[in-house]
Amino acid sequence: MIDQDNISIQSNSNGIIIETKIQTPISVYNLSGQMVYQSMIEENTEISLRKGVYIVRINSESQKVVVK
Repeated sequence: MIDQDNISIQSNSNGIIIETKIQTPISVYNLSGQMVYQSMIEENTEISLRKGVYIVRINSESQKVVVK
């Protein structure tokens, strides 16, 4: 679980929304281990993803996210 005060991750029907107050590197992987998204984000970012389960990696921490 990503435990950082300045980062929030939420899923919605279109993918995930990441809210951050600082510049943050993010990677998103599917359950096969393939990277499906990678970027340096600032502020609020919506990442479009298909329905499924993903691993969101921010800095050295990871969190599983389900997109329904």
